[in-house]
This record gives sequence, structure tokens and C-alpha cells, in this order.
Amino acid sequence: MNPMVILRALCYLCVIQTCIWFKGFAGLYRYVRNKRTVGRVANRPSLKTLVSNFHLARHLYPNPRAKCLHLAAAYGLLSRHYGWPVDVVIGVARLSRPFFAHAWVECDGKAVYGVFDASKYVVLDRL
Repeated sequence: MNPMVILRALCYLCVIQTCIWFKGFAGLYRYVRNKRTVGRVANRPSLKTLVSNFHLARHLYPNPRAKCLHLAAAYGLLSRHYGWPVDVVIGVARLSRPFFAHAWVECDGKAVYGVFDASKYVVLDRL
């Protein structure tokens, strides 16, 4: 457990929620797309460590109904902050009735947060 990572994760959850409230999906889309990885951070935590700390932050976050897009965007920004070259991926389930959309985070083509069988989804975009 790293208190600074948890605090930063909480901040990103708040930033994403505020973006959704005031700018809607289009504003969130632009914000996440434009916040790219700056470069590798010295002594960066592993993605596994970031996930476990993000889960702790998620349970402290006052919006228990946060959905996959909100969570994937916040986790994606947290990972990018620490220098990980991740993509926030938005997709739809194959042959799903009713329509089902989902968001997750990938690093080097592997899902690291949000879904672990990406083959069930058709990717709409990578942010």
C-alpha cells in the first residue's frame, strides 16, 4: 500500500467525475486522449501495485456507482502519470443483445485493468 498512489488515484477519480459532469462524454474523451505518458518515471510502481492501490482508492471514493469508463479513464491517467504507456480502450460486446459497451486499460496490447478477455469485444477506440 502506497498512500501517495492512493491519494493520486482519488484525485484522478475526482477529476474524471468532474469532467463527466461538466463536459460530458465528448469532454472526457478529449481530456483522456490528450493526457499522454510524458516519459518513464524513476522508481515507478509496477502495474500490479497500481491496480491494488487503485482498488483501495476506489473503495474510499464517495461514488460507489462509478462505471467502467470512469474507472478505466482514472486508472489510465494514474498509470500514465507513473510513466506507463497505457491505452484506455472503449469497445462493444460481440453479438450482444442488448447493446453492451465496456472500457478497460491495456499496456502493450494486454489488458491490465477492467477486462481480461478482450476477445469478447470489438474495439471502437483507443485513447
